[in-house]
Amino acid sequence: MDSSREEDLGVYQMLWDCSYCGASKLLARDHKHCPNCGGAQDPTWRYFPEDADKVKVEDHVYIGKDVICAACQAPNAAGAAFCGACGAELDGSKAVQLRGDQAADEGAAFAADTARAARDEHRAAKLAAQAARQAEADAAHGAPPPAPEESGGSKGKIAGIGCGVLLLLAVVCGGLGFWWFGRTTVATIEATSRSWTTTIQVEEKQSVRESAWKESVPSGAERVSCRSEKRDSRSVSDGETCKNVRKDQGDGTFKEVKECKPKTKQEAVMGEKCDYTVNKWARTREAKATGGPKDAVAYPDPKLRRTGDCVGCERAGAKAEVFTIQWRESGGKRALSCDTTRSIWDKVQVGSKWKGPVGVNKDFVDCAKLQPAG
Repeated sequence: MDSSREEDLGVYQMLWDCSYCGASKLLARDHKHCPNCGGAQDPTWRYFPEDADKVKVEDHVYIGKDVICAACQAPNAAGAAFCGACGAELDGSKAVQLRGDQAADEGAAFAADTARAARDEHRAAKLAAQAARQAEADAAHGAPPPAPEESGGSKGKIAGIGCGVLLLLAVVCGGLGFWWFGRTTVATIEATSRSWTTTIQVEEKQSVRESAWKESVPSGAERVSCRSEKRDSRSVSDGETCKNVRKDQGDGTFKEVKECKPKTKQEAVMGEKCDYTVNKWARTREAKATGGPKDAVAYPDPKLRRTGDCVGCERAGAKAEVFTIQWRESGGKRALSCDTTRSIWDKVQVGSKWKGPVGVNKDFVDCAKLQPAG
């Protein structure tokens, strides 16, 4: 839920300078014509006053932005039917363009504003609007959008092109490398030897020192010592941040408001972190046995030093078996090998010939796809 708030600080008159006689700091709401020479006010010259020059408008009734007379360019109140300067009808007249909001931190002075700054802002807005209309027209006629200017001009463009080329080369070379080393060809190969390897992982019960939050300390843990430690953080309220904003209303006045948004800070969430000692099984070594086709496949004796559930006791863990076939490519070109399943290993006899995919640039055989050579 947004808890931002806005406080009304009053309505004040914008100022303007006369382009005919040079009179300055004229009131934009009260003086639609220069009190010195009678020249019509140019609304693009309206600017925000300094605090010392502010003139408050009491009980202001806002009816809308001023409109510009198409005949004489004089500003008129939104409700007027005829121009107060030349008498021309105002039906369909364009409204004045607003100045951008002016903001300052609470307690700080607003930046000084001038008629020239107002004109520059209006000119920039006009050019931006023209560019947007042109882009929309180009898009409607199928013209491509203008390419964004790279930082650093032509050097930036060249660098961008260079990086793109390097990236493309990296992708292409990576793909070619994968293809090059992964290529296979169908060849006739002869089995030269077969072997098997079995392993047993040996685990030892060890006393280890660990840390955890208090509620996660395992049962049976010993030598438990806890301390307070930051576990997380959370956002908490820390007052609000305010700024004063001036908003041009387009009728020669501006409204000043104070805009405030809630401010937060990060606060530590503490917890109890504990160090403790616990007994756990950990893999410490591997027992291995090997053999050939004439040897019965068997697992090694892990030779446990001590059995039981004590610290220092050992137990047999995970078991694994690997069946390997060594090959010679037809013509004696290369020695190849593959690790395969027991069923395939049993079918292949030393001296038998098979046909199937082998690596072109890497010494491997896809044993799962071998067929007896006719």
